[in-house]
Amino acid sequence: MMATVGMRANMACDYAAIGDDAGLAYTLRCAAAEFRAALSAAGMLAELKRSQAKQAGQPSPAARRRSATDDLEVRA
Repeated sequence: MMATVGMRANMACDYAAIGDDAGLAYTLRCAAAEFRAALSAAGMLAELKRSQAKQAGQPSPAARRRSATDDLEVRA
């Protein structure tokens, strides 16, 4: 997912360089949606790991430290 966000970022630079405002706006909206999807997937993965650790009776590594995405706020 993040590779796609990177591709969109490159496209946004190209659109900005040629002055295509419509292409730039569309590409930025797509990049934002893809980034939100990546954040969601990261959250689901962390929850899955916590659940698996809980079922195994072991403390999860995530329980001892904060996730890199804990302080992020996504706005539409």
